[in-house]
Amino acid sequence: MGKKILIIDDEPNIAKMIGSRLQANGYDIETAENGEDGLKKVESASPDLIILDVLMPVMDGFEFFKNIKKDPEKSQVPVIVLTGRGGMKDTFEAMDADEFVSKPFDATDLVTKVEACLTKKALLYFKDAVTASKITTELEKRKCEVHVVENEEDFVKKGGETKFKLIIVHLALVEKEPGDFIIEVNGFKSRSDKLVIFCDSMVKGTEDGNTVAINEIKTGWDRAGLESFYDSRISDVPITAVIANFIK
Repeated sequence: MGKKILIIDDEPNIAKMIGSRLQANGYDIETAENGEDGLKKVESASPDLIILDVLMPVMDGFEFFKNIKKDPEKSQVPVIVLTGRGGMKDTFEAMDADEFVSKPFDATDLVTKVEACLTKKALLYFKDAVTASKITTELEKRKCEVHVVENEEDFVKKGGETKFKLIIVHLALVEKEPGDFIIEVNGFKSRSDKLVIFCDSMVKGTEDGNTVAINEIKTGWDRAGLESFYDSRISDVPITAVIANFIK
C-alpha cells in the first residue's frame, strides 16, 4: 500500500482532482468535507499527510489545525495548507504548517510538495567523519535523507532552507552558550522537529570521561530547554536507540 493522504476540502471538484492526481502517483486517498469530518478521518484512517483547505463550513482549517497540534502524536503528521487567500501564508507558517499552496495551483507542483513533505530528513552538524558516517548509516536504514554540514554558517543556512525532522549537533563544534544556541536553532526549526546535542571525548572538559563534568554540561543544556542530550558515557542506550525514538 502507498502512503495515505487525507484531503480536507469542501469543494468536491478540487478534492477529486487532487485525489486523482495523487492516486496516479501511487498514494491512497481519504477525503473529508470540513474540519470536523477531517478530525474523525484522522482518527480512523491515520493519514501520513494532510492537505487542508482553510475556508470550510462546520469547522474551518484554522480550528482543525489547532486541534491536531494539541495532540503530540497527530501533530507529527505533515500538513499542506491549500487556500485561495495567499495572505494567510505567514499565519500558517507561524503555526508550523509544513507547506502552503495558493489557489489556483499547479497539480504537479502540489505532488512535488507532497513528496518532499513525506521524505524524512535529518541534519547533522559534525566534523568527525567517522561518527557522522555511523549516524548517517543508521538514519538511512530508516529511509531518512541525511544532510551533513561542518561549520556554523552552513548549519544555519541549510537549516533555513529545509525542514528537518531531526537535528543532531556535535557539541565540540558549538561555541555559543546553550540558551543562545537553542535560540539560534529555534529560528529555523519547526516546533515538532527534534534537536539532539551529541557529546563525546572531543568536548573540552570531558576528555577523561569524568561523568560529573559530563552531567554538569548536560544539566546546563537541560535548563536551557534542550529536548535531548546524548553521551554514551552517561547513557544506558546507544545513539541508535535515540534515533529510533525520533525517526519512526
